[in-house]
Amino acid sequence: MNHVVKHIITRGSILFLLMVISVPVGLSTLPANRRCGTGDILSVIAWFLLFHMLWTLGLLIELFFLHKKRQLVERNSNLIMALTLPLFLAFL
Repeated sequence: MNHVVKHIITRGSILFLLMVISVPVGLSTLPANRRCGTGDILSVIAWFLLFHMLWTLGLLIELFFLHKKRQLVERNSNLIMALTLPLFLAFL
């Protein structure tokens, strides 16, 4: 498998892991005796957006170091992932 494909799959799996982690973290911030549908989903979405911002920031920091190493294909894939995935999530 190409190293660029491995790079993209690794970053995508990290995002998926953060999406999975955001659900229990978001639900754990709510009081146990008061659960409503709107509050649950808003809490999960807020944590997901926080984790997604951290993931995007990590991609942009890695993009800087990949640029210094002259790994341009990986740099461009990080740039595309950092800029297009928030748009896809906004349209969902």
